[in-house]
Amino acid sequence: MKTHASFLPPAVPALVACLLAGTCLGADSLIGVNFAGGNANGAPTLLDPADEAGVVPQVEWNNTSAYSVTNALLKDNTHQVTAITLTYSTSEMWGSGAFNAAEGLTNGNAKLLNGYLNSLGDRTVGTTNTVTFSGLDAAAKYAVVAYTLRDQSGEQAAYWINDAADMAFHILSEGGPDWVASPQFRQALNTDPLGAPDLGNCVRWDNVSPRANGSLSVNVASEFYRGPINGIQLISAAPFPATTMKVAILLQPQSRRVLANQSAVFNVIANGPWDFQWYSNNVAIPGATSDAFTTAPLVDQAGTLVDYKVVVSHGADQVTSDTVRLILMPPLPTGGIFYDGFPYAPGPLRNAGDWTLLNIAQITSPGLTYSDGMNSLEVSGNAMVPPMDWDPFPNIPVKLFGTNLYGGANSTNFMSFLFDFRNLNPTNHAGYIGVSAFEGANDWGNERFFVGKTWYGDFITVDGRIDGSLAAIPYLTNGFIVLRVTQDDTTATYDLFFNPPLAALPEVPTASGTGNLVTFNAVGVNAGEWHGEKGKWDVPFTEPGPIVDEFRFGQTYASVAPIAAPTPPSLTVELAGNSVRVAWSPATAGFTLQMSDSLSSASWGAAPGGNPVTIPADRATRYFRLIK
Repeated sequence: MKTHASFLPPAVPALVACLLAGTCLGADSLIGVNFAGGNANGAPTLLDPADEAGVVPQVEWNNTSAYSVTNALLKDNTHQVTAITLTYSTSEMWGSGAFNAAEGLTNGNAKLLNGYLNSLGDRTVGTTNTVTFSGLDAAAKYAVVAYTLRDQSGEQAAYWINDAADMAFHILSEGGPDWVASPQFRQALNTDPLGAPDLGNCVRWDNVSPRANGSLSVNVASEFYRGPINGIQLISAAPFPATTMKVAILLQPQSRRVLANQSAVFNVIANGPWDFQWYSNNVAIPGATSDAFTTAPLVDQAGTLVDYKVVVSHGADQVTSDTVRLILMPPLPTGGIFYDGFPYAPGPLRNAGDWTLLNIAQITSPGLTYSDGMNSLEVSGNAMVPPMDWDPFPNIPVKLFGTNLYGGANSTNFMSFLFDFRNLNPTNHAGYIGVSAFEGANDWGNERFFVGKTWYGDFITVDGRIDGSLAAIPYLTNGFIVLRVTQDDTTATYDLFFNPPLAALPEVPTASGTGNLVTFNAVGVNAGEWHGEKGKWDVPFTEPGPIVDEFRFGQTYASVAPIAAPTPPSLTVELAGNSVRVAWSPATAGFTLQMSDSLSSASWGAAPGGNPVTIPADRATRYFRLIK
């Protein structure tokens, strides 16, 4: 059964103007959703809580820039978290960049019309975006406004409510220049698919009935190239019901270790769009009302006595977080020699120690060690399991080196780590391991180089500059990776070594590449796996996935080579004239030679001391062993 809505007839322009101005509708409650876009192109797309925007002007818009949202709670224009939820999945988020400070257009409406989710089709009615509101009163009537402006003029799209595609509005894009010349809302009214589309930047439905299950959907499909939605207003003559969900903290803030004169960021993840208030020694911090809080710089040991916490609340419920502190780290040694064996307790790494705040990698036991000459890994300690995610970049740990700066002309730096990728799904070809370096803020926009092994193209890459034919590391493998960055007056050379001996690097690296001179002050281990081939993400991974351990950074190879696991010495027994000569190598301390005439009875006895040991043949037994 199709849902019917009454539409504004084009013969009543005075009524249209009245409704567009918002002066004739006595709305008690409004919910506004602003699709902020995934690329702002230099223009503002996020609406601040006090920004007023919309055909019916309102504040407290809900911003979203995710490609997919499922049952997200929404706030109304009074800041109340309602029981109404939002669900959608889109192929693209974008920001037009059409309206910015250069045009003097930075008000709420300009921000609203800058970012959009996009419906991409093959110049036909095909790909459709569906935005669904749930939790509505099935017996009530609502008004809905969809904002449709985008950055290209003259394109066509169809917009409809629920299942009434045959009553869709057909719109010709107004485009950016028209808005800049005359920034006002223009409502499109044509619902005749055979008629010429109306020029406009918004559509409106009145007296809309939700489905029987209380859901209401806004749909858009391209009729030429693209069909975007910049935002949606849901208007009710009665207040929306408040949420009954209890407040819960999903990820507690963690204490942070910082060097002197550095700030830290505490963050918390909650189960809804709640209110946040951070406290310092039980005193509310002015302005600290988001899910993240940046502290003042930690000057000395006295600052480590400050307790921080956050209260997460909505109108009917609240929860107080764990109490956290800043921990003062000693300065790093000159030269930046650094080692991390991932000694953290098994479980979520979160923002423990000096890893990035958004890191959600796991620490697992046991860890990995490298046995020189065997090209194998042995169990020892704990290790890190990076997230298995098709886009894991926000979750990769980055090791900070404080205020020191490394690299530059006439310098050499080494990095190394152990890895185990034998558990990946053999049908996947989208895993990777590597090392990244950053300068300034440790985010991916400041990445100076990446060196590692990627599997979606099955080649080793040095910042995208190495031919895959230069090396062939097996896909499902484990081993020891060493990176050497040497820089002369003009050029940086990146050398990657796979399973080198601990005593010295091979003369020829596994792969090499060159680039511009680089400086950096942060280094991170990268490891992850997409759920299938790149672009598909539909093949399950096999736990535990990639494991990374024993990360080292220094200026010499010796400083980044892991300690070899002890291996039993090799025992040699041979005739020497009329005697038996027994020796073992290496001459490892702590081993004792024993001998016996039988392997089936406990008749082992001590052999003469020394290494080698010479035993007359008439006194030699048949069996020898080393014990420790």
